[in-house]
Amino acid sequence: MKWFGRKSKQATSEVSIEDSSDPLVVKENVLQKSILDLQDEITNQFIDVRNEINLLSSHLAQMTQPGYDTIDEDAYSETPDAEYAAYLRRFLEFGEVTNLQGKIIALTVIGTLRDGSLAWFNENVRACGVVSTEKLVGMKPLPDDTLRAKVVSHIWGHLVESVVPGSLQSPFATRAPLPTSSSWGAELREQLEEVRNTWKENLRPGDVVLARVPFDGHFPVDRFGRIAKDRPSVFLRWEQDYALLRAIYDASGYVADRELGEKLKDTNCLQKSSVVRLAAYDIKPAHLVKRIGRLGDKDLEMLHLPLIPELGIREIPSLRFAPLPSSPDLLQTEVTLTHRQTLLLANKVMESNTSTQLSSLFDSLIDTLCTEKESLEFLSSTGISFSMIGQIFHEILSPRNLVPPKGAFNQYMQNSLITYRTEDDRRIERKLDLHGLPILKITKRYSLLQIDSTYRSPDLIAIDQEALKGLLGDARLDPGQELTRLQNGNTAPGYLIGSDQDSQWGPLRSAAEVAGWKIVSTNSREDLMAVVKELAQSHDAVVVTVVSHFSDLIADLENVGYEVNPISELE
Repeated sequence: MKWFGRKSKQATSEVSIEDSSDPLVVKENVLQKSILDLQDEITNQFIDVRNEINLLSSHLAQMTQPGYDTIDEDAYSETPDAEYAAYLRRFLEFGEVTNLQGKIIALTVIGTLRDGSLAWFNENVRACGVVSTEKLVGMKPLPDDTLRAKVVSHIWGHLVESVVPGSLQSPFATRAPLPTSSSWGAELREQLEEVRNTWKENLRPGDVVLARVPFDGHFPVDRFGRIAKDRPSVFLRWEQDYALLRAIYDASGYVADRELGEKLKDTNCLQKSSVVRLAAYDIKPAHLVKRIGRLGDKDLEMLHLPLIPELGIREIPSLRFAPLPSSPDLLQTEVTLTHRQTLLLANKVMESNTSTQLSSLFDSLIDTLCTEKESLEFLSSTGISFSMIGQIFHEILSPRNLVPPKGAFNQYMQNSLITYRTEDDRRIERKLDLHGLPILKITKRYSLLQIDSTYRSPDLIAIDQEALKGLLGDARLDPGQELTRLQNGNTAPGYLIGSDQDSQWGPLRSAAEVAGWKIVSTNSREDLMAVVKELAQSHDAVVVTVVSHFSDLIADLENVGYEVNPISELE
């Protein structure tokens, strides 16, 4: 072993300092030999791998190439394979991630691929895939046809689990007219046909309408359980009795972020920057609410629609039809304020209030709605939707260049619901319409219980909750006012007695408790009569006022010696 260091000046010849008997030297020699052996082994393995690679390359060079036909690139660009590949590239970034439970969606057919499978896409969920002919259950779709299928989505792609039998539809097929249901009635059918014909006569491609647009996506229901909402849409054309539309969305929302629409450039009938969705949908004329305006010339050109002169806004009946709970075959009509009426209401508010304070203008709007004959009729019957009230509010603010902050409308509405009273002391309240959307209604006038001239000041007052339904009908009672009237100058306690299982009595029980009534829950008539007698006894009552039209309770009290003031009618 060679040592590196300073040489001795006295050494005349190289002298080995290795000592085979030194344990350290022995270990070092063994280690050096192990390293040399390991290097040799690695070198041999590398040589073996190189030889195997060369042998494999030689075998691959001798293999016969598969006999694929050469396809002209220009011709290939027009094939279903190329179109399917384009959808794959386009949907790769924005496709839905997962839906492992599967969902039934509409598949638009691209065409038959070279391997015999059928390529499809769905623009709404940004998905595409293939389906084998075995799953088509005898259907023979052509390009642009649509069919419905249950699709299971994974992060790596979309699989067709099953195809809905008989769901194949062609865009070129004529829709057969639906047979008339005998339960509709001749008048209602004539009304439907009149509305349909009116829309057909007035709508032109490029018109912007307010229509009821169904939600889409994996969960097509919002947090309130609604499946659709009123949304501006562009009318494209008629397909028999169906209107083909493209919905309009906020330019800063989901549709714009996912590049599912095209931005509108010069349309002036919308309140904010918007995009029109790429995918179209068709609806019945009954779901068209009203015409808003028309696309600008640049937007018409972008959507390849004809430049038709503005025709002006004409009054088109707005009729919606929804099945009645008791009979799914019957249809119910919803009528609301016309566009002309909303403009008149907005003008009356602007004439009566020149303020620029938003809350003051909203209060004036609510007061106008509750005093004008046309709007008061709707508030007292079907109600007026919050969206329509918001539209009128916008008509008031726009000429004054006022823009309410986000959430202001809901705050103003909530304040009005709490504080507003009409001249006859009626309140406004929030209800839901047939579609689950909020509407404003005005409460019915309070009715008074009939107290005759022989009425004596009581020691106890008891209201039979079960009897109230037949007694009141559609009327309302003011619990605080009635307690004072029934006490007749006395301080007799009042009790509202009945079941707490029926939710319809919840608001009345809460209001009565706030007004000073005491609430007692019972489960049967026998319990109710027993409770009333116990209360009469505990209060040492002589005269008991009973609000009920059931004679059993009154007779039971009189049989045990109490004088009863029976109240069973309204004034």
